[in-house]
Amino acid sequence: MASLDLALRGLLREVVREVVHEELAELRPGTKAPPPDAVDLLSVSQIAQMLGVHERTVRAWIQAGDLRAHRAGRQLRVYRRDLESFLEHDGTAPRRIDQESQLERILRTI
Repeated sequence: MASLDLALRGLLREVVREVVHEELAELRPGTKAPPPDAVDLLSVSQIAQMLGVHERTVRAWIQAGDLRAHRAGRQLRVYRRDLESFLEHDGTAPRRIDQESQLERILRTI
């Protein structure tokens, strides 16, 4: 039941965002609304579900710098165009992250 509630909230949020962008564009003279795919943000779980991979895999792509992401509060979001670019250039095969380089990266942040 909770997952259905989250899915409905996400869908409602997307629809409201699109309508608000269209309305704002009409209010501003001489501007056009951005195309829907330009403002389409995807969550890590949505990407994982779309590609048939685990969420940890998507997070690993983001941490490795292979997939560009943005923070929305405490959550990571990826623009659909960035995901499409990632898939065009890199496919769904992530770079292998060995334990030593991962440990070095963690130690640098401390």
